[in-house]
Amino acid sequence: MILLCLLFIAVRHCPRPWAMACGLLAGGALLLMVLIEPDLLLVGLILVGVIAGLAGYLRSLD
Repeated sequence: MILLCLLFIAVRHCPRPWAMACGLLAGGALLLMVLIEPDLLLVGLILVGVIAGLAGYLRSLD
């Protein structure tokens, strides 16, 4: 949950290169979590996509 909040803040407020780096790090963390709990892959991908999409949409409104 904390990772999703940080991803939202990064995509919403950071410069584009930093936002891309944070998105890649969030994806990497998701892949590491899948090694521990394989059932979380689909849920994690959906959550990361929704959060990044919402933050990108709000950024475009500014």
